[in-house]
Amino acid sequence: MGGSVAIALFSGVVILVLAMGVRQSFGIFLTPIAIDLEIGRRAFGFAIAVQNLLWGLAQPLVGAAADRFGTVRIIAGGAVVYAAGLALAAVSGGPLGLTWTLGILVGLALSATTYVTVLGAIGRLVAPEQRSAAFGLCTAAGSFGMFALVPGAQALIDEVGWRDAMIVSAIAVGAIAPLAFGLRPADRRGAG
Repeated sequence: MGGSVAIALFSGVVILVLAMGVRQSFGIFLTPIAIDLEIGRRAFGFAIAVQNLLWGLAQPLVGAAADRFGTVRIIAGGAVVYAAGLALAAVSGGPLGLTWTLGILVGLALSATTYVTVLGAIGRLVAPEQRSAAFGLCTAAGSFGMFALVPGAQALIDEVGWRDAMIVSAIAVGAIAPLAFGLRPADRRGAG
């Protein structure tokens, strides 16, 4: 395995840990957000439902865009939108704001920062006989992120409140943008 493949695998793994880990932490934000904004669970649940719907619906379009314009651009752009969605959610005042931020912005951003883009890039870089192991590593990283980041998010909420915890999550997700450059060899080799 060459150096550029190792860097790409490292970048892909960390991208998935961050993107999926932060996403999985949204459930623990439910109660503090509902209490602070005086909204019901339904309003928060609706925003997350919109997020999940857009995440799934946008994946084919995002995958095609990554093939055409390059994985780095799509993941880095998705990271910026993801961070913006989280930061704006931190200043949200009600259900409509949550739907726009956690629902629409984060849902679209997840399409650009998770499996469809990362696995596509890794698949272009890794030799066919190593793809299963590479895909397994990346997929496990997303699951590990879910396991590792949720307790940290809970500790942040307990320590600084949900709004500041959301800002810290936005900063963490912002790290995805520079990590996307680790996947640059996939852009040179794959799409053009």
